[in-house]
Amino acid sequence: MDLLLDRSVLLGVRTPERCPELAEVLRRHGHRRLFLPATVLGELLAERPDETLWAEQLELRFPGRVLPADAAVARAWGALAATGAADPLAGLTAATALVHGLTVLTAEPGRYAGTGAPVLDASPARR
Repeated sequence: MDLLLDRSVLLGVRTPERCPELAEVLRRHGHRRLFLPATVLGELLAERPDETLWAEQLELRFPGRVLPADAAVARAWGALAATGAADPLAGLTAATALVHGLTVLTAEPGRYAGTGAPVLDASPARR
């Protein structure tokens, strides 16, 4: 299964000693099966503007696997936004997953309820 990592997962792996179970899930899937929505880089920088270097390092760790918000994603996001199924940022991640046939890996599965995007809960207590 190919996974699209959301903001909560990236923040979790930022401090792997606090979240060893998450690091293990990522290791088991293999780095070539892990993708990032480009929009999540903006989401991270909006929350942590001083983390530009980290965002750049993420891009380097995912060569060819940072997925843009292109016209297809915009159309899918627009359809989701019209239903009010998710907040705009989660909707963009869900739309990216739907367009690319990926499963969203998240520690916040409720953010994606009603989007139709497949979700894998990264929280060890709920797995």
